[in-house]
Amino acid sequence: MDLSPLKVKPQQLRSEVTTTNILESTFSIMEVDKVPLERISILEVAKKSGYSVGAVYRYFIDKQDILTRLFGFYIKRIHSSCYKELIQFPNNANVRQLSILMVDHYINDFHGRNIKNCLTLFRLFAKYNPQPETLPASIDVLIAPLSNIMKNDTTGTLRLLNPNQIRVNLRGLAQMIRSPFLEQDPYSYSSEYRNLLIDNCVLLFGKTTISTDN
Repeated sequence: MDLSPLKVKPQQLRSEVTTTNILESTFSIMEVDKVPLERISILEVAKKSGYSVGAVYRYFIDKQDILTRLFGFYIKRIHSSCYKELIQFPNNANVRQLSILMVDHYINDFHGRNIKNCLTLFRLFAKYNPQPETLPASIDVLIAPLSNIMKNDTTGTLRLLNPNQIRVNLRGLAQMIRSPFLEQDPYSYSSEYRNLLIDNCVLLFGKTTISTDN
């Protein structure tokens, strides 16, 4: 009997790739081509993604289904790009530099988006997604690289936290960044807000208070 871990079947992998490509194409139509959400059509999504209209309907019920999944896709996309930055973080950089990297990564991305589109997608996600409560867990992809950064830290400024502690701190940080943006709070665009987030991130992951020079 084969007791090796279960592997992803080729058909399942193709399905995930196709779904991702369709969502990526829809995101591009919205963000790059600047097409209003109400004007995006399945035909346009099919052309952009390189699939037939029938293929799109095999993976999504309708346009609303695509848009409902798009907010979760967008959030995972931000976390994925942050992951790539964290795995390259140098061992001789301190907790404040780490905090600046993480905070700037998220606020720069959020502030570069169309808030109207983001709010529409967030509301669709919250209303129609069968498990909207799972969204915060998508940031858990950052636990492993942060754990490695802490273990390899040569500056003595980072606390050595366990995965559960990192998870709680990450979700708290994500909430601090995301909520004011979705609430359209003007303060979230200020340098004071950015500095406050950085200071809080230092408190979450650091041993001591580091110089506040940004």
